[in-house]
Amino acid sequence: MVTYSDLCTAIVKKKINFIGHNQVIPLVRALGLKVDDDGNVEGAGKRDLEKLANELKRISGQLGVILARMAIHPLIKNETIDIPEVLK
Repeated sequence: MVTYSDLCTAIVKKKINFIGHNQVIPLVRALGLKVDDDGNVEGAGKRDLEKLANELKRISGQLGVILARMAIHPLIKNETIDIPEVLK
């Protein structure tokens, strides 16, 4: 079963690939998410996922949302987890 932490981790790691570790990790930590130096997020809930998606939308526009959707799609395609509206 996929967790919100799994989804956040997938998004963070995808974003690291695009803009780099030094930009992404501080941004995610500033949102209050617990993320290690490798981009693994722990203890995240739906609200955290929504915060992350909204912040990516704020800084990267629709492209940030598209990248987030691409990152989580393989994880959610056979799951029933409730994702925030911004990621649908």
